Formats: sequence, structure tokens, C-alpha cells
Amino acid sequence: MELFLFHFRLWGNTLEQVFLGTKAFGTIEPANLEAILSTNFKDFGTGPRRGITIPMFGDGIFTQEGAAWKHSRDLIRPQFVYKHYEDLGIFREAVDNLVDIVSSGGVVDLQPLFFR
Repeated sequence: MELFLFHFRLWGNTLEQVFLGTKAFGTIEPANLEAILSTNFKDFGTGPRRGITIPMFGDGIFTQEGAAWKHSRDLIRPQFVYKHYEDLGIFREAVDNLVDIVSSGGVVDLQPLFFR
């Protein structure tokens, strides 16, 4: 994470780089993230990321494109109404438990933890 933050501090909130011979873009710019993940999602493909992330996330909103992604997004949209998250304290116990498990060291299989 520190390496990514170093690059953003050095080059700005959005950057292009070549990683292992493949052109990649990175951004921490809120407007760009909103476009990529929501308003202009159809303009951005998942590329090789889908094959890499499917073992971890399964076939869901983070690995889908097109009509399947739109269907998943429409299903979860009501959960992201701002009022639902005015008090994030409701997540404290679950997040603390997850951090305790993950920080124990070694390899952690997150999928069973997210589907408890």
C-alpha cells in the first residue's frame, strides 16, 4: 500500500504505469472512482482482473460486466443510501473480529469469513 501511496504522492491522483509489461492505470481521485465503479462502468472492462479475482470474490458485482453487473448493482443499490451509514458503529464488532482473524499472520481465506 505504501508503494501505491508513494506513486500517487509523486505523480498525482491518477496515473498510468507499466506493470509486468502491461499498461495499468491507478486512481484515488473520487470523481474517477465514481465514473469507473458507477456512472460510466460500461466504458471500463475488467480485463484480466476478472480471472485473477474470481477465486477470491466469486461471480458477483466485483467480477461481472454488462447486464450481469447492472443486475447485481440494482440489487444492492438500496443498501448504499447515505442515511444507512450515518452511524458506522454498527459495523464495529464485525470489523474488529475480521481484523483480529486477518492480522493473525499467514495466508487467510477471506471467502468463508465473508459468508458467515
